[in-house]
Amino acid sequence: MNCNARSYYQVRLRAEQIEAARQQVRAAAEAVPLNFEAIVGGELRAIEGLQAVQGLAAARAQYLSAVLDCNRAPLQLVRALGQPPEWPVEEGVAADSGPKPEL
Repeated sequence: MNCNARSYYQVRLRAEQIEAARQQVRAAAEAVPLNFEAIVGGELRAIEGLQAVQGLAAARAQYLSAVLDCNRAPLQLVRALGQPPEWPVEEGVAADSGPKPEL
């Protein structure tokens, strides 16, 4: 598979990963209050409530990672197609001076 095709599929894959991560956040967010109710009712130990909160934090971190990856994927596709984004050039500053953000 060439670089262009790989980049195209990365764009599609990243969007799917966002949806999967969103569902994980939703499920983890629903589990937290249920676990706390069970702790108050004496059915669960406090450590299990903590694990639910940690699971929610991990799901949110995975979601943010998926969003960042999805935002990078179109830029990588454009770059693979040979059309890198044009960086703004200030008046009096050479276009090749200074660091450019990495993609």
